[in-house]
Amino acid sequence: MAKSASSGFNSAVILKILVIILFIGMGICGYVSGSDVAFAGAIYSEIGEEWLTYTISTILLIAGLGLLAPMFVKGMPAVIEKVSMIGILIFWVAVIIFKEFVPGFSGMDFEGFLNWIMNLSVDLIIFFAVLGVCSKALK
Repeated sequence: MAKSASSGFNSAVILKILVIILFIGMGICGYVSGSDVAFAGAIYSEIGEEWLTYTISTILLIAGLGLLAPMFVKGMPAVIEKVSMIGILIFWVAVIIFKEFVPGFSGMDFEGFLNWIMNLSVDLIIFFAVLGVCSKALK
């Protein structure tokens, strides 16, 4: 029988770190350059209002830091991590709804449909990664 590869490589921790980097980065992008950033900029450009962009950026940054802090600070109240997880889940569901479904499908040709499928697939991959990291908050 083959030995398990449990020494040193923990994909759950790596996934959590990647999700943390994603949301901290998205929070910083909202402050730094708004709609000029390729991925996060598409989300922020849909918002339109500058105050709302800064508010969402702040929430994302705090939520990302709320996930990061318990990895280094022992004794951190669990409610901070749980609230951060719920905030991130709510945000990403809102991203999927407002980015993929609210604009509508009228006048979409086949190329546009394929592009929509690709974008939706990427958003769902991120959603299920976030769900895997944040599932503890739903229990």
